[in-house]
Amino acid sequence: MARRKTSAIAGVVGKIAGQSYKVVPIGSISEHPKNPRKGDVGLIGDSIAKNDFYGAVIVQKSSKQILAGNHRWKAARARGLTTLPVIFVDVDDATALRILLADNRTSDEATYDDAILLELLQQANLASGLEGTGYDGADLAKLLADSQPPVPDIPTAPTHGDQTKMVHTCPRCSYEWAARAEKKSTVREFDASV
Repeated sequence: MARRKTSAIAGVVGKIAGQSYKVVPIGSISEHPKNPRKGDVGLIGDSIAKNDFYGAVIVQKSSKQILAGNHRWKAARARGLTTLPVIFVDVDDATALRILLADNRTSDEATYDDAILLELLQQANLASGLEGTGYDGADLAKLLADSQPPVPDIPTAPTHGDQTKMVHTCPRCSYEWAARAEKKSTVREFDASV
């Protein structure tokens, strides 16, 4: 049994759940029937095909149901794996449901540092391509475009035949009016003393 350790984070004390690590037959554990998350099994399967299966799924010891890694388990089965690394946690049913919910929700609440993500994707793309990362060229292109400073709107000078709306403001009362300049660039003087 793992040694229990306590820590304080933001005033909350936690401890390490009783757990054990084993490699087990893939059919000896099952998907949690109440998992609300709908993952992209195909995308996870692509990662397994390119990177192999790494890490472990988290399984409630008493029920043998997966609390974290349901879609990784599905993708591994679809790819023909016969065994999986598992961390069994010795928790009651209420705690198991909280783990299931927290694992899904905490990933929802995460954000990215787009500059670092862009750098990593560019490195991966140059080294061996994006296959197995969960990202594609469109994702990289969007991040690259979003990282560029916006191009300011620079007015262009009218060319022959263009009509440009010119806005004038009275220096005394701030009244504004518009006039169109056509073909010739003529400026009409306005007598502000009237």
